[in-house]
Amino acid sequence: MTGMNDIRDVEVSGLTMQQPPENRLDFEPYDIYRKLTRKEKQAMQKKIQEDTVKFAAGLDEKILPQMPNTKKSSVLAKRRFLGIIAERQARQQAQIDWLHREQEKNRKQEEA
Repeated sequence: MTGMNDIRDVEVSGLTMQQPPENRLDFEPYDIYRKLTRKEKQAMQKKIQEDTVKFAAGLDEKILPQMPNTKKSSVLAKRRFLGIIAERQARQQAQIDWLHREQEKNRKQEEA
């Protein structure tokens, strides 16, 4: 005996597959480390670490006192959470800096 909720009763003719985007390159992630040398990658990682410490200190100072106190939350857990946010901010800042450098490089190439 099969019920109405049996998967064999589902009509698949109405299901459609999503079409790929027209320009696939617009939707592919770009690795900003791809064209960097080993030394440049290490310098970027060092900058990300420094920015993470700087952003974490700022978040600890401004956001930590505003976070609610509950039975299950501890200061250590809150700091870990803010550390994750700070690291993401630092990585995003590195991407923004890379994008500005690429834009400037392209602008100079167009002028020449």
